[in-house]
Amino acid sequence: MKWADQNGGVTGENIRKGMYQKKNWVPYGLDGVCGPASWTDSDHRGITQVMLLRAGIKGPTEQGELTELMKSGAMTLSVVQTVDIPRKPEWLGW
Repeated sequence: MKWADQNGGVTGENIRKGMYQKKNWVPYGLDGVCGPASWTDSDHRGITQVMLLRAGIKGPTEQGELTELMKSGAMTLSVVQTVDIPRKPEWLGW
């Protein structure tokens, strides 16, 4: 949406165009939690690996952003399993 805002306005079409600009993109603050994703005009499936995570809470979480909670140790995430999802043509969707 940031790219769309800087390139003609936040519209559905511009958001889609902005997604195509990102290669190996990880959402802000989610390094190590989300795998890098890329989208193309012919395939919107950004990733083929999905991590099943377990959250651990060791302190107050009402205040603070996710990155700060992770840095302070109030919240932890551990990978339980990683699943590979093949790019089957019949699963291609928009």
